[in-house]
Amino acid sequence: MFVGGNDGSLRALRADTGAELWRYRTDSRIRSSPAVAGDVVVVGGTDQSVHAVDADTGDPRWTYDTGFWVLSSPAVADGTVYVGSDDFSVYALDGVDGRLLWEFRADGEASASSPAVVDDTVYVACDDGNVYALDANTGAERWRFETDFVIHTTPAVADGRVYVGGSQNRLYALDAADGSVRWTFDTEGDVHASPAVTGDAVLFGSDDGHVYAADRATGEERWRFPANDWVRSSPAVAGETAYVGADTGSVYALDVSDGRPRWRHRVGDRVSASPAVVDGTVYVGSDTGVHALDSGGE
Repeated sequence: MFVGGNDGSLRALRADTGAELWRYRTDSRIRSSPAVAGDVVVVGGTDQSVHAVDADTGDPRWTYDTGFWVLSSPAVADGTVYVGSDDFSVYALDGVDGRLLWEFRADGEASASSPAVVDDTVYVACDDGNVYALDANTGAERWRFETDFVIHTTPAVADGRVYVGGSQNRLYALDAADGSVRWTFDTEGDVHASPAVTGDAVLFGSDDGHVYAADRATGEERWRFPANDWVRSSPAVAGETAYVGADTGSVYALDVSDGRPRWRHRVGDRVSASPAVVDGTVYVGSDTGVHALDSGGE
């Protein structure tokens, strides 16, 4: 398990005990989630660089300087690292040596979200209010969807739809082929958590303190769960259960079909990171540490 922290360190931890295996230090805070590509771990930091380190030893492989903060979590596909930067650009880097393959610059002064790569298309949202679809091989723009609000969330892409939310209290479902709007879903707060797609529903949190499930085909509300504080943690779905954190310091396990809580665990401080579920264990980061929880709530 690989975790970045505000102390500027990328750590490898044993999944069963949490014991530290190695530590790679940068000169700044790490605000993005690491991505793993084979035997390499890639992460961005506020030192304006993308770092690639050996997954087994923590030794540096390469770095790439973007010229500004890298808060975007990298995405890796077919040996290429795709990452957004606060210099208003999306970069494609060679996963072996960090060479620049292409750069796409968004309109205006816009930070780029974490990209989503599906087939030969990179989907990314930006502070300029646009959602972009880019050719994964060349960086050429295929389409853009324009809004009047800031978008920080990573798009979720499934079955020809792109789901993305932003600061206008709204989740959009867009056609992946041309960016046209299929439906919208309005909440009472900003949508800063990236959605999760499962079965015939889209799950996402809102700053109005709820976790929502919307019908994938129509956008109609299936259910809502009151978390009673900002929900900026993206849901993680395993089987029939969705796991999500909230600013109350709680992690919830919700029934995917109707939103009923199966269990709640208080970690004590804000949970804005997205959980990961592996072999019956829920791993989630909070403001002060990493927690391993039994997925059954025991």
